[in-house]
Amino acid sequence: GDYRTETRIKKMDDYAVLVGKRLNLSRIKLEELQLFMNFQNIGKLALAYEIMAKKGSLTAEEWKIVKEIPEIGYRIAESSKKLKPIAESILSHHEWYNGQGYPRGIKGEEIPVLSRISFLITSYDAMTSDRPYRNKMTNREAKKEIKKFSGIQFDPKVVDAFFELLEEGK
Repeated sequence: GDYRTETRIKKMDDYAVLVGKRLNLSRIKLEELQLFMNFQNIGKLALAYEIMAKKGSLTAEEWKIVKEIPEIGYRIAESSKKLKPIAESILSHHEWYNGQGYPRGIKGEEIPVLSRISFLITSYDAMTSDRPYRNKMTNREAKKEIKKFSGIQFDPKVVDAFFELLEEGK
């Protein structure tokens, strides 16, 4: 199942919006960001529970299925009036800042800003949560890891904004 509590999910959603504000996103974009934080993984609806809960490494076949999640999510969002504005962000939420992500291998500013924000926040959340396959990192370890991947996986501007929030103890 999902290991995240309601409180934790809300905290990460709040972080995302605070980062969005720091990056001067418009009110509409901030509203889309809130919606996006709730629906970014809608493609997972198509994923077998066995894959979701698996403790070991995924087989090549399972990995292929996992990599289709953003595209499935995109198709679901495209067909919904409410979610259409965030469809592109759903498609792009596993893209890396340096272009090494999937499904399209786009990079930098080509990646929708909502995706760049959520990718960092959800990665931080994953690093600082216990998982079946590993113990959680401390906040300091997670920050070190994120810093290491700034400009690679993560947008440096988003990293800076997020770190400022953490410093202020928001």
